[in-house]
Amino acid sequence: MKRKWASFCVIFFLLIGFVPQVYAADVWSDGDFELGPPSTQQQPLPTNNNGLWSENLWQETPPSTVPPPAPSPGNTTTPPPTAPPPKTPTMLTLPASPVTENGKTLIPAREVLEALGAELQWDSVKQVITVRKGTATVHLILNNNMAMTNGSMVKLEAPARMIQDRLYIPIDFISQALGSKVQVEAATTKVTVDDWLIFYLDPTKASAAANSFIGSWSIWIPGGYATTGTTTNGDGSKTITRQYIPGAEGYTLSIQANGTYSWQTTEGTITGAWQALPDGRIVLLKGKYEFDWYVSKINENEIKFYSYGMEEYGKRVK
Repeated sequence: MKRKWASFCVIFFLLIGFVPQVYAADVWSDGDFELGPPSTQQQPLPTNNNGLWSENLWQETPPSTVPPPAPSPGNTTTPPPTAPPPKTPTMLTLPASPVTENGKTLIPAREVLEALGAELQWDSVKQVITVRKGTATVHLILNNNMAMTNGSMVKLEAPARMIQDRLYIPIDFISQALGSKVQVEAATTKVTVDDWLIFYLDPTKASAAANSFIGSWSIWIPGGYATTGTTTNGDGSKTITRQYIPGAEGYTLSIQANGTYSWQTTEGTITGAWQALPDGRIVLLKGKYEFDWYVSKINENEIKFYSYGMEEYGKRVK
């Protein structure tokens, strides 16, 4: 009897160890131990792939949602912004005389604003002037001294007017509403806008500025150091001797009203033509050394003329 129970127990425990192995064989086929899914197993597609992933998910990697790194500032190839070159001084002749009202000066609007690169529109029904320049848009109502620049109100020193079918604006409209730099010389009535556009409120003053150079000028040549000798030392080095040469009175420069000049120099007399410049200077064309010399006023009795780093001065001969 005991032998039968012992045989039964041995057979029972053998069956317990054998059944899991048979079950595992049904679940894990040989193909399951290869890379990739079983060839007979169909994989479900993921949800919300937005068409970006491939249907064969086991062969293609899903796209990365991490954005690429931003380029380093040091590696950028975008060139830095450059400032626009300065404009050449330009003289503008006003088409009509300015108007003075309550001590304030009004100037023709269209010609000045268009010379500055602005666009002007006039609405005769609403009596509104619209000016656009760059990023600025300005609205101005006729006979009103308030202007609106990009939504902000600006008070002007005088209202805009319509005089003989021509629009007039106060001078400060250019600076207050458009943000330009405006300089006015009371003595000469010269108006300079943004250091390049120039016009005169009194046209007769324009010629007067150039005519103020007419006359004879006694030239003074400034002193300076000059090399007077060179000595070679025993070690091969050289010692250069310099001496200050004081300034000296030169010859005479005569500027004629007919647009010509006569310049006395150590090499003879040079004659040529001169021209007025918009900024109030004049230029002597083909002067000493065949250079153009620019002449500016120090005061009513003194001038300075210069070219390529050289300077000379003159005093009016009375």
